[in-house]
Amino acid sequence: MEHSLENHLLVSHETCGYQNRSDASDANSVDSAFSLDSVTSPNGCLNTTMSSGDTLSHTVLFDELKRVKEDLKQKDDEVRRASELRENVDKEIQDLTASLFESAHLMVEDAKRAQSNTEQKL
Repeated sequence: MEHSLENHLLVSHETCGYQNRSDASDANSVDSAFSLDSVTSPNGCLNTTMSSGDTLSHTVLFDELKRVKEDLKQKDDEVRRASELRENVDKEIQDLTASLFESAHLMVEDAKRAQSNTEQKL
């Protein structure tokens, strides 16, 4: 039943002229695709002038949509923060790696110099 409901919603979504958005992570596209201004009923789609039962169920749906959009915005913020954190960690790893190689190079030079000095003394 869930699959048929999903198909019905998809068909209704396309019939009502909503655009199929591939950038669903963009909260602005979600806002523009599902705004109250876009709710019309020339072909049987959602309308603000419905019976009280329909209005209630659509109000519940819009409340759920609002909650989902807020969750999406929070997830986008979390992903952005995680990405920034990863970039910072990657940069720190690169800096530490460069510092480690520089220190190792200096240690090798010091060892060669010490060996050369020892050989000259002999």
